Amino acid sequence: MKKSTKHRFSVLSAAVATTMVIGSLAQDTRVAMAAGAAAAPPPLAPLGEVPIPPDNKQSPEKIELGKILFFDPRIGGDASTGCSTCHEPDQGWAWAEDFSRGYPGTVHWRNSQTIVNSGYYPRQFWAGSAASNEKQARSAARGGVAGNGEADIMEARLAVIPEYVEGFRKVFGSEWPHIRDAWRAISAFERTLNTTGEHASPVDKYLAGDQGALDEQQKKGLELFNGKAGCINCHNGSLTTDLDYHNIGVPPNKRWEEDGLAQITFRFEQYAKGQSEEGYRTAKSDWWIISQLGKRMGFDGFDWKDSNEVCEESSRFSRGNRKAYHMIKVAAHKEGKTLHQKLRELGTTGIQGPTFYNYETGELMGSERLHDTELTPEKMAKEGRSKGANMVNKKMTHFNSQTGRVNIQKHPWSLYSDYWEWMKPKDDELWHTNGRINEIWQSGFDDVERRPYITQRWPDNFVEIHPDDAASRGIESDDMVLMYSERVPNHVNTIKGVYGNDFQFSELMKNGHIELSKAAVEAVAIVTPAVKKGTMYS
Repeated sequence: MKKSTKHRFSVLSAAVATTMVIGSLAQDTRVAMAAGAAAAPPPLAPLGEVPIPPDNKQSPEKIELGKILFFDPRIGGDASTGCSTCHEPDQGWAWAEDFSRGYPGTVHWRNSQTIVNSGYYPRQFWAGSAASNEKQARSAARGGVAGNGEADIMEARLAVIPEYVEGFRKVFGSEWPHIRDAWRAISAFERTLNTTGEHASPVDKYLAGDQGALDEQQKKGLELFNGKAGCINCHNGSLTTDLDYHNIGVPPNKRWEEDGLAQITFRFEQYAKGQSEEGYRTAKSDWWIISQLGKRMGFDGFDWKDSNEVCEESSRFSRGNRKAYHMIKVAAHKEGKTLHQKLRELGTTGIQGPTFYNYETGELMGSERLHDTELTPEKMAKEGRSKGANMVNKKMTHFNSQTGRVNIQKHPWSLYSDYWEWMKPKDDELWHTNGRINEIWQSGFDDVERRPYITQRWPDNFVEIHPDDAASRGIESDDMVLMYSERVPNHVNTIKGVYGNDFQFSELMKNGHIELSKAAVEAVAIVTPAVKKGTMYS
């Protein structure tokens, strides 16, 4: 475990630095816009030097590292979607279709903007939601329909590649490839993709003083642009934009109403962003999406009119399994009702499956438990469970073993003792356990996106440590500590067990089926006697 500077001080310093960086990039633009608002719009101008934030200076090594990361799909969820997936060099470092590619299983709802000249913009994305290239890279790589990556997984992928470990050490001076530094390196590379110098456009060269850069017709067009046509009123300055956002009346893309994958993506985004119930209920239903896909693919039977028809059709596929609910539909139809109406009658307590229906008495029955050895064939026949569409199988009265009895396997300590002996703390090591306390359990998915209600309660990871363990390591509550292990065992290869001890940990290690790797995580220390000495808890 390594100790860093005081947690409160480091957090405050980071917040102030971020504010200063954002301000320095956007300040000149805001001043220029404010000054121009009272008079004429700013004139067209050639691009100058790209703004470089003071906390992410350029260097050849950083730019090269960023270029490699930009094209590496490991910076994403399933290692299939990297920056270059949606920002292809051959398509102008963008995506030349109405909708960009999405993470596998989704489709994006906008096309990807070019990253050329992106370093000049004080706000990124079509809605201006990111204040810098660094924030844009992070948001895109972790967005649910874009990269869908998780920080710890992406870091771990980089950490097992020696070239990346050495590259991050050389550029950032760190022993571990922090994902936040990946965003900084990618941004450094993106700030080199500009239409300046040899890549300057003819109009930029003309504005810089090269009178021969435009022909006569182009000069007349520039005169109209600046004058009678009025283009300059919105498209001005060195980026030919007023850097604001306007509703210019572009209609919604019809693809959203017709594309099933787009509708699934849209529903997911609504849920992820906390959409209201009214908005959620007006979206297209999943069954409608599937019906459209089925009909377009030429399949019969997808002409459902409502969700009840879907539910009733699916019920027959449940027959015979331990959650069978088909007989609820049978009972409902006998009563002149739909399956949905019958389910509403059952209320929140419901009925436990598998379900059965007595055709003589009209009674709908659930199952108290499976594997009921006291439930005889005679009793089932008397209750009407074996007539009509009812289906009874072995699991109702026996276990799915050869004898019908449950197999309880013994697990002697000798199976695990060699692993425990190897894993127990050595030298200065401590045990660490991740108990599922309520807040962590509930944030297991949400903290990937670090939503406000999560970050306000848990702005950082935490680790509880016993006072004696903390004192011997010079750790105090509120310190930011680095927990790391240089011996994390991982299974490799597919093996077959021939001899009785082939799956013992010691034998797996000896035969090369266990590979050791490294891992690390930062956390805020909480010194407390509530944890056992020698054990940490997160």
